[in-house]
Amino acid sequence: RRIEGAIAVPNKYKGKAVTKIEDYAFLECKKMTSLPIPLSVCEVGFCTFAECVSLEKVEFQGYIEIVGKSAFYDCKNLKEVFPLL
Repeated sequence: RRIEGAIAVPNKYKGKAVTKIEDYAFLECKKMTSLPIPLSVCEVGFCTFAECVSLEKVEFQGYIEIVGKSAFYDCKNLKEVFPLL
């Protein structure tokens, strides 16, 4: 995938609040390094960040109710998840 560096999840898409990051949304984004996630998001799907080997930091701005199985599988360089899960 071509996502590189620090990116951000929007709090709205097509006029609607983003409440979930879908299954496999960032699978194998090998060059993504950090990701702030807005307050509106309360669910992270299955394998959402799996194999994002350069991902170092994920910052949840709100409370996450559901974290899907293997959401952070093989994120070898992940050092910070805020707030802590």
